[in-house]
Amino acid sequence: MKYDINGISLKSLDYEILEAFCQRVKIKHPEDIQIDKKAKIIRYKNRKFSYYFRINQLVFCEQKEDKIYTVGKRVSKGKPIKSNHGRVRTNRKILVVGGLALILGVSAFKNHTSTLAPPVELETEAPPVDPTPQETKPIVQTEPPEITIDSSEVETENEQLITVTLPEVVVKDYQLEKRITTDNIFGPYIAKYADKYGLDKNFLSALISQERADNYEKDKNLGQITDLACGRGYTCYMYQNEQLEGKEKIFLLPSFYNDYPLKDLETMGTFPKFTSEEQAVIQKAIAYQKQGYKVYRKKDFANNYELNIQVTSIILADLIAEKQDLWRGAAAYHAGSSRVAQDANYDDIFSGINSAQDPMYLPNIIRYFTEEDYQKGFTIMLNGNQKVHYILERTLKETQNEETENIIRR
Repeated sequence: MKYDINGISLKSLDYEILEAFCQRVKIKHPEDIQIDKKAKIIRYKNRKFSYYFRINQLVFCEQKEDKIYTVGKRVSKGKPIKSNHGRVRTNRKILVVGGLALILGVSAFKNHTSTLAPPVELETEAPPVDPTPQETKPIVQTEPPEITIDSSEVETENEQLITVTLPEVVVKDYQLEKRITTDNIFGPYIAKYADKYGLDKNFLSALISQERADNYEKDKNLGQITDLACGRGYTCYMYQNEQLEGKEKIFLLPSFYNDYPLKDLETMGTFPKFTSEEQAVIQKAIAYQKQGYKVYRKKDFANNYELNIQVTSIILADLIAEKQDLWRGAAAYHAGSSRVAQDANYDDIFSGINSAQDPMYLPNIIRYFTEEDYQKGFTIMLNGNQKVHYILERTLKETQNEETENIIRR
């Protein structure tokens, strides 16, 4: 059976191939797809894919320079995810091949024709014929090699896709209003520094909504940066249009130095009024300053909305890079780096972090997620050039109980 759309005639199998391709590669703009049926080549924007059939299987491969990568599928829901040097791995190897069993029927695919533009068939020219007789050799037909990778997620063009199952929490009206206020008033600052430091602006907005006081006019320390976060240096990558631009380096001085000028920092390092511990922090700050770190007093960013959001972003980006993960980095932002293991299990950090002031810190951030956040997920830059996209899934709803509800209002 054939279908005719906008004058282009395709067999039902072509629709099935395109449906499987869109699902496998997570195509958001299917109108950009071009297909060469004779060569079994699919082009999507500046990427080139080939496909072939194995026994009851349809396999897609992406061609990059002189290498071929099989396009994989995500790990099934519920499998434990572990991190190792920025790559996501499962407890077993997964054969990254698709099955025709995954392909939806033609009747289901026809329902999507209103959003999926018909593929454009590429014009191909026949190669010139060399009249010189050539020595003939027997033609041996071989199938492309079967490829396996040790990754549970699709990773193409320096991008990882990670599926995270989140606890679904009870959201109060004031939390929704607080998130709206955060976006309306501080949105430009949040977007500016999220883009600059490779963060997701929506996640950063939810974190600041959780941290800041309900009445922001009385408390300008939006990120709730305490003395526990001070006394050390922070380093993170800077980006311009997702391209690496350099590094941001800052050192934060605790409250004991608020009344002293920064221009006299080296002189104040021997001031007798400071304790030995405070003297050590000053000497550390002087050493970092000589290495190109910009030094701030705590009161500098506690009384300046934009600077506070910038410092909050730098701290979060530094911890995400340290933990090689968005969620572990956010947990460390509140609990401290020492309380969040490098390979901490998601179930553990979402269930509660011992010894933290707010053990349910991550679920409380989730209370400020919007439906748009769940639909789009979060994207961050990691290791200077790697993009990581987190796909969000929800579990059963949390039981609402006013007496036991764990919400900390700041």
